[in-house]
Amino acid sequence: MKNNKLLNYIALALSIVSVIWFFSSDSRFLPFIAAVVALVLGLEEGKKSHSGIATSAVVIAVVGIVLTSARFIGCISCAYLINKGLNSL
Repeated sequence: MKNNKLLNYIALALSIVSVIWFFSSDSRFLPFIAAVVALVLGLEEGKKSHSGIATSAVVIAVVGIVLTSARFIGCISCAYLINKGLNSL
């Protein structure tokens, strides 16, 4: 039981870190990886213990995944539009 609590808190910490790390100036893919690990841990521990901590870790991890995915899609589309604009010159 103690191990479940520890993994719940690790999942919660990783999910919070992923959202906070998203707002740093140089985030790359590490917040996404932290959010995915937090999501997996939160889902696995949520099945076992039905804890509110695991549920909040899953919700915050999904927010982290959505934020980092939106940034990635934005970067790809911006690079595409810049390349398309430069080719028209």
